[in-house]
Order: sequence, then structure tokens, then C-alpha cells
Amino acid sequence: MNPVESPQELEGYTFEKALEELESIVSKLEQGHISLEEMVRLYARGKLLSDFCSRKLQAAEEQIRRLESVSETEPPRENDAPSTPRTSETPDAPT
Repeated sequence: MNPVESPQELEGYTFEKALEELESIVSKLEQGHISLEEMVRLYARGKLLSDFCSRKLQAAEEQIRRLESVSETEPPRENDAPSTPRTSETPDAPT
């Protein structure tokens, strides 16, 4: 794992890739069998990945809010109207 010093170096990462690497770092830190220098390096990398994931989540949440506000202001289209529930019409059983 190469040390990353700036957010620009994560440019090609996806949320999932960053989260996977972050989980790996957390696991290594929790095990505790690493030098102090390695711990600090991993912590710095983890912080960078955590910030990246937070920004991705915030962007996704903002996109969802925008989509919800657009759908609330648009009148429903004919195809979007709720349909009436179908009832199963079963013939009466002979008595």
C-alpha cells in the first residue's frame, strides 16, 4: 500500500474501493502488532480514506435530495398515477 498524502491521489477510487481499504486499515490498527510509525502512517491513510468516503456520501445524499425535490414539484404523469389494487374475484363456492 503506497502512502497517500493528498485527496487528489484518490481521484480514481470508488467509494467501495476506499471503504474496503479503510476496513483493512482499521483491522490492522485493531490488531496492534505494528510499530508506532506504521500506526501513524496507517492512521493518516485511514483519515484520508474516511474523508473521501464522507464526501462521496454527502454528494450522494445531496443528489437524492435534489431528485426528491424535483419529484415533489412535478405533477404526476399519467403513467405514474397509482393504480387501484386488483382484487381477486373468486366465484362463490357451492354450499
